[in-house]
Amino acid sequence: MSLSAFPLRNDADYQRALVLLDELWDALPGSAEADVLDVMATLIDVYEKRHRTLPPADPRQVIAFKLRDLGWTQRELGRRLGWGSGRVSEVLSGRRALTLRMVQELSVALGLPPGLLVHDLRVEEPEAVNLRISTAPTASLSYTSASAIPLVASETPPRAGAQVFRFPARAAA
Repeated sequence: MSLSAFPLRNDADYQRALVLLDELWDALPGSAEADVLDVMATLIDVYEKRHRTLPPADPRQVIAFKLRDLGWTQRELGRRLGWGSGRVSEVLSGRRALTLRMVQELSVALGLPPGLLVHDLRVEEPEAVNLRISTAPTASLSYTSASAIPLVASETPPRAGAQVFRFPARAAA
């Protein structure tokens, strides 16, 4: 059999390579056919990584799959995480969004890379932070926000007339 490796430039080449791979699958180790099999398998792998990427899986489906794989129930996962009885059910049904902390806990408990669980992570951004500066008799600073945003205050009083500021909050990176 006189077969040779060839570059994969498009889907037609890819399909042809899959057929060749199937034909060479039982090649004897150390033979020329086995060498072609090895080269083509590598080229197919590279082509698939570049052109055949799957969209990210829904984190809820990943969790459910891993539970089945481990033979655990939702109750067992909740017990291992120290979560209330309904939290796992709420996450899997979509009634509760995953937080970063939940992703970390699930990643450790299930032995999954966190990246599989974060693509659906929702980060709520506050609309704005209200900042109030008082200059009399000593400088003070207060703010209200939907989330804790660290601020650094100076003891130096601001210019006269600069009492209230409103600015948009930055989203956590």
